[in-house]
Amino acid sequence: MSKIKVVIVDDHPMVLEGMRSMLLQISFVEITGTAPNAYEAIEKIKTEIPDIVITDINMPEISGIELTGKIKTEFPGVKVIAMSTFKERSYISQMIQSG
Repeated sequence: MSKIKVVIVDDHPMVLEGMRSMLLQISFVEITGTAPNAYEAIEKIKTEIPDIVITDINMPEISGIELTGKIKTEFPGVKVIAMSTFKERSYISQMIQSG
């Protein structure tokens, strides 16, 4: 059985490591990269295209919303899962519109 390839993107090191640790416990998941920002995430994605990118919405410089739009344009087969502590519908709507 092939593994699901995942890239994790978050600007908080503890969240990044926590998510990584959780996913490492799942036998059918392979973490192909982690990134603290959207710039590094795009480089990781280009190196080995994942099946899924898990990204924080609120990041400095380029938000997870903008990153999602870029991923969907450049790598349309990659699925994106957003993480956030935001409860506002506008963020959810923006993520959905971004793909």
